[in-house]
Amino acid sequence: MRQRLWADLVETPQDLDYVERFQRLAALNLEMRKDGPTVPILLRKSILETGVGNHAAALQAALDAVALDGGDAEAHHQVGRASLMLALVRAGVVPQTGDGGGQGTATGLLGQAAGEFRAAAGLVPGDDESLEDAAFLESMLEANDTEAALVEAIRASWPSA
Repeated sequence: MRQRLWADLVETPQDLDYVERFQRLAALNLEMRKDGPTVPILLRKSILETGVGNHAAALQAALDAVALDGGDAEAHHQVGRASLMLALVRAGVVPQTGDGGGQGTATGLLGQAAGEFRAAAGLVPGDDESLEDAAFLESMLEANDTEAALVEAIRASWPSA
């Protein structure tokens, strides 16, 4: 299960190159300025920000989507993914572009991710993958009672480590 979760995070769509992702992100930002934010636009923004390595902006877009509609399972799932990506940044296994400061510790971010995966699963009956992801992250947190131990465990479990 760990393998699936990590693989899902690093698999990004290969149909867009880096420049094209930025172009789509710019167009999306213009659309938001013109029409205002919506949950689908904010979720797309979160995904595109992740694609260019700006995980802090991805988290903010996902949090904004949850603020607009707290009953949207995908919005909760995106908050979980973005929080998890920032935890991986804190552990030094994935890069971050932009300002990732002030987003918390790996411990806090993993806890937030687990909670958001549980929230998403609670909104979609039968969402076993989100429940498994939450349980995996919670087990990592329980097994590693300090930030340093958690960071080391993340590094040890990361495929390229």
